[in-house]
Amino acid sequence: MITILTSHIGGAYKVDGKRLPGPIADKNGLLGKLKDIWPADARVLMICADPVDYEKNDSVLFCYKEVFPMSGLSVSSIGMCDARTEAPAENISETDVIILTGGHVPTQNAFFKKIGLREKLKGFEGILIAWSAGSMNCADTVYAGPELEGEALDPAFKRWIPGLGLTRVNIFPHYEMLKDDILDGLRVIEDITYADSMGQEILALNDGSYIVIEDGRTELFGEAYSILDGEKEQICRDGEKRSISEMVLKMRQEIVDRSNRFEEQTKDSKDEYNIYREHIRHVYKYVVKLSEGKAVDREVLEISALLHDIAMTDMTLDRSRHNEYGADIAEQLLRENGYPEDKIRHVKNCILNHSSRRAEFRTTEEEQILVNADGLSHFDAYKSLYSLAHRVMGLNDEDSLKFIQDKLTKDYNELSDELKYLVSDIYSNIMKAVTIQEIINSPADKKGDSSYDHGNI
Repeated sequence: MITILTSHIGGAYKVDGKRLPGPIADKNGLLGKLKDIWPADARVLMICADPVDYEKNDSVLFCYKEVFPMSGLSVSSIGMCDARTEAPAENISETDVIILTGGHVPTQNAFFKKIGLREKLKGFEGILIAWSAGSMNCADTVYAGPELEGEALDPAFKRWIPGLGLTRVNIFPHYEMLKDDILDGLRVIEDITYADSMGQEILALNDGSYIVIEDGRTELFGEAYSILDGEKEQICRDGEKRSISEMVLKMRQEIVDRSNRFEEQTKDSKDEYNIYREHIRHVYKYVVKLSEGKAVDREVLEISALLHDIAMTDMTLDRSRHNEYGADIAEQLLRENGYPEDKIRHVKNCILNHSSRRAEFRTTEEEQILVNADGLSHFDAYKSLYSLAHRVMGLNDEDSLKFIQDKLTKDYNELSDELKYLVSDIYSNIMKAVTIQEIINSPADKKGDSSYDHGNI
């Protein structure tokens, strides 16, 4: 199956409330891609978002009966699956192209479950095209961000629901149209989506941008933004394409789940700690920054960053040997998920050698980048070091200060000369501190990060 996930494919527009046909837009080469893979005289099945909104469903069907031929895509038959006509979904094998339309995500999700679409798609060998809600519902776990009035404030509204399992990518469509929207008195992006992105990457797509999943590869085309851990970053521009690693997404979910379980298991104890939220997400951020423009295996680096401290989520393991245990855990996880053996070895070496005791064994740039990112993460959020020393390790304030200074000295000494220069001021200030209060009560720390801006790295 070839899967194309879009914010919207175009082809239809409204005049005085009436939907009219027009050619599919070729922004970022979408129409050209469709023409390359479209079979002659295709049998097309559209699956609706709202199974009882017959007026809309009929309008969409009527419109796209003309849109496809008008765009140079030949069609022998086209139908709409909704509450009146569920039968076509029983014969998906006789369909060449499946279209998942847009609408309200939970409503469409419930309809997909009713007709058993996830199971039916497992043997499908044709083309699946989705837009808006349809694209969102293709994820394994779907981000169903609030859309309707009241949903953002409703504690019972489920924002993460099971989907079709075609990808681990979560899409936020129509970003350029919705980025300034307000729902229930909350900003849709800053107040809602940012909060929902902790440990979950959400890709914000503009109309005209899209994702292609084919032969095990996932590629992004056009302007898009990554929203992750409460931060937004542009990751692709119009006219560009970028590979997306489904394995990175899977390993992020793995470490987030393990970190959450560890936090729950240690709740209200001195060991309570969420290593993804307090540490790993910062390491991942710096790995991405430090690898930009370098001839390195970025996928290996991102996976290594996510898994480098995975052993710290198991209280039965010796923390002083977490790099050794972590390398073995990562090897097992990646092999179970069919990751190539040469890349497994590379990830394993990165994790094993991120410990200062293994400095002499580092042979690749990926290993050094991980070490640098690990060190920078401590300068970026050293309040978490105080939490670790005081609450988890049970140290008093004097010993906590010494722990932080010793830890950052070790990290500083392992940084490359370029990065030592970049953090020398903050390192000097920390080393001059006489009491722990000088660190935890500093203006910079009240903001939750260091006073140094690493944005230019």
